[in-house]
Amino acid sequence: MAAVGLALSSGAAAVAGLVVVATICFGSFYTPGISLTSHRADAAGLAQGLSYGVMNTAWAFGELVGPTAGGALAESAGDGAPYLVGSALCALTLAATYRVAGRLRPHEA
Repeated sequence: MAAVGLALSSGAAAVAGLVVVATICFGSFYTPGISLTSHRADAAGLAQGLSYGVMNTAWAFGELVGPTAGGALAESAGDGAPYLVGSALCALTLAATYRVAGRLRPHEA
């Protein structure tokens, strides 16, 4: 919701407040994500170092591509477009998570 608010707001105070809220919301996924990476690596029989290496590579690739793609999208479709696309990607990720979690037994999650 904070990303949609960033796409639709234009006042400096509103944007500043939404940036703080978005930072807390998006940043709160790192700790559970790292825990899930560790758990799933153990369940799959992978070394944790390998799983964290893959995770860091994906993170670095996102840091490389995200600003470039977001800037190009903002240039062509307006400043709010990257926030709307990011919100849609977050919603799709949430839907995929619920779909996968619904198929797993509680001890596999």
